[in-house]
Parts: sequence; C-alpha cells; structure tokens
Amino acid sequence: MEFTNLNQELCRKFVEDELFSPRLQKNPVQPGLIGLEIESFPYRIDQKTILPVPLYEGGDSLAASVEKTAESPSHESMFYSLPEHHNRFLDKVILSHGDIIQFEPGGQLEVATAPCYSFDQIQSQLQSTWAFLNKISQNEEIQFAHYGTNPWLDEIEIGLQLPKPRYQALQQYLNGISPNGKQMMLLTCSIHINLDLGQSKETRRKRIIASNLIAPFLSAIFSHSPVQAGKLTSHKSHRSFLWQNLDRQRTGFPLDFKKNQDFDSLIDSYLDFGLNAPLIHIHRLVAKPLPKGFSFGDWLQNPISGISPTIDDLRNHFTLLFPEVRLKGFLELRSCDALPEKWQLVPLAFCCGLLYHDQSLDAVLELSEEILPGLKQYWKKASFGLVDKALFNYALKLFQLAISGFTSLPAGFRSQEQLNLLLEYFEQYTNQQSSPADDLIREFQMNNSLII
Repeated sequence: MEFTNLNQELCRKFVEDELFSPRLQKNPVQPGLIGLEIESFPYRIDQKTILPVPLYEGGDSLAASVEKTAESPSHESMFYSLPEHHNRFLDKVILSHGDIIQFEPGGQLEVATAPCYSFDQIQSQLQSTWAFLNKISQNEEIQFAHYGTNPWLDEIEIGLQLPKPRYQALQQYLNGISPNGKQMMLLTCSIHINLDLGQSKETRRKRIIASNLIAPFLSAIFSHSPVQAGKLTSHKSHRSFLWQNLDRQRTGFPLDFKKNQDFDSLIDSYLDFGLNAPLIHIHRLVAKPLPKGFSFGDWLQNPISGISPTIDDLRNHFTLLFPEVRLKGFLELRSCDALPEKWQLVPLAFCCGLLYHDQSLDAVLELSEEILPGLKQYWKKASFGLVDKALFNYALKLFQLAISGFTSLPAGFRSQEQLNLLLEYFEQYTNQQSSPADDLIREFQMNNSLII
C-alpha cells in the first residue's frame, strides 16, 4: 500500500498493522514461532595470518563461493544490480529447507532461519545450514568465526563490502557522529532472537514490555566480545558498548513504558521514536544528500526536492532504526553477541522460557517496578558482563525463571537437549558470574591473541 499524502494518522496505522500485529499465524498447539539470525565473520588463514574474505571481488570471494555451493535446483539464488555497475551482485540464497544466507555491510555472513514450530525443527534446519557452510569451508577454505566483535581485523582492513546505497548512506551518516558507527557496521556480529508477538493485545503488550526489560541482561549473560582488532578492550561485550554509543536517536529503548502501560500508548511511543529519528536514506532520491538532522516527522510537513513520503518510505525508514527490541510483526531481540556454535540456541531457550510461559512472563513483569527506573543504566553496565552486583542478582533471578519457564513448555516445543544446554550454560557461566567472554579474555592473556 502506498499513499502520496502520508500523514501521522496513516503512519500510526502502519505501525499498528505491520509492526505491532503478528505477521505469521502460529501453530495453535505450540507456544509460538521461533527464529534466529546468526552472524559470523568469514576469514582465511595464510601461514597463521588471518585474512579478510572480500564479499564480491574476485573469483574466490565469499559471494562467489556461496553461489557456487548453492548451484542446485533445490536452492534459490537472488541477485540485485546497481545503476553504476554492469555486473549483478548475489543478494541472498534461500536454502531448500527455508533458511536464508545473506550478508552484512562488512561482509559478515548471516544465517536467517525460516520460522520454526519447535526446537527440534530449528536445530534440524541449522544442522543442514551448517553442512552447507562446511562445504564452503572444505572447498573454498573459508572459515566462519562467531564472536561479537572481529578479534583480528580493524575497519580499515575490511572496509564497506556491500555497495548498496542504503549502507553507503548509513556509513556516511554514522561517520558524522562517531567512529563507533563504522566499527558497528564492519566489525560486529550478533544473534537476533525472533519470537511471536502473540495473538491477543494483552499478550503482545506483556511480551513487548518484558522483552525490553530483559535486553540488558541478555547482553551481560551472553557477552562474547572482549577483543577487537587484536586488542583486549575494557568490556565483556564491546559490541554492546558500540551500540550504546552509536546514535541515541535510533538505538536503545524507545518505549517510555511502565509496567501497566496500555497497548495503544506503546504504539504511540514507538511511532514517536520513528518519526523523531533523522532520515538516512530515501530510495527515490538515490545519493542526493539529505538535510542534516531532518526527521521523518519533518518530512511529513516539508517535502524534499518536491517529494513527499509514502508508506514504502516509512517502511524503509523503520529498517534503519536499531532499538534493542525491534518490532517487525514479531519481536526481534538484538542484544546478544554471536556465540560459539554449542551455545547458539541457549539465548533462544532463555527468551522462550521467559516470554512464552505465562507464569514466568508475569514474574518478569513483577520485576519491572525495580528494574525499569534503571533500565538504561543496566544497559551501560551490561557491556562489562555480570560485574555489577545488582545486575548479576537480577540476571540470576531471570535465568532461574527462564529455566522454570522453559521446563514447563510443551515437550513437543522444547527439547531435552536444549534444556540440558540451558542448565549447563547457567552452571558453567551465569551462576559463576561469568560468560564466554571470560574464556576469550583468558586465552588472549595467555597468548596475546586469539588462536584459531
């Protein structure tokens, strides 16, 4: 749908209908759909030296290797082209089981799973996807590393790999604020947890508030980025630190919510967040510079070069907002660092235990009166892991609720293997006031680098 005379009322309708309403119908016998987006750094090794893998340049590029491996009638490769280039670029590959292989601005590879009804299903799909990537490793000698920040290479060595105008505009915009933007785009990897909003407005209200409430604790519990570009940082999640200092007008916690905030006011505050954020890129204006600090709300009132915004422009604008919890017709929880393969489903189990189990969800909301006033402070402290005593104590409470909630979910939805991993992670890390970041710190201090 496209309106040439877009106004605030139509903007609100878009937010309510497309962002705050469930996009997919769930299986009525299961708690909800689940999905993951898992990012990794591609690299090659030459005599123990880590080399970046170009995304598009050369016959041994990442895109060429992915396309070559995907040459099968059961896989679908999709491409895009740019007016200033004669060749076309691989955009993504849809694997036969529905998982998608695509790319991030620094050439990071992202696996986006198809929506799944159970942990057995998502685990089975990921095993097939890892088998696909293992073929690339075996045939093309490209390895994939799962860390929150690139531990070997800096942003100059990598450079912007995606030539799409939206990413060129994003980099230019963020460069005008601080170096953190370029580092975020080129040097970070995360795990995004995608969960059902829920069918009723009350369920959606609760899950939206609770998912924001737990976001800082996800960063701390699953921190895995203490090393960047060959240097030990002062953070357990340096990736989280970069996001915190990126652009406060489009990151963090846009919902000025309270425990009992009603559903309509959540929509209004998310709409305000979008309308107040500065514009970065408008497809129809190609590379034309935009007025600095000019928000989408400003554009509603003042056309740019005679062009007024449409719903498609608004949709594009919301994809360039980066809150810790993004509304997309489902919940996209964006707070976790990329993790070793063994632990990649643990944050998903943790969040399902808290948000898909009614009693655990209500218990999380009961903590809101204590946590919400200091939510942004906990987010800042989360980049240091579980060092802060109050943050650690809440992390313990939330993890215990997650275990209880996940254990209580239907056996056909959860899996015993993932329950065991959830318990193992708690005992090995969270209960010890630790995370996988501490493993990396010990390795770096022993070897003065991370060894493959």
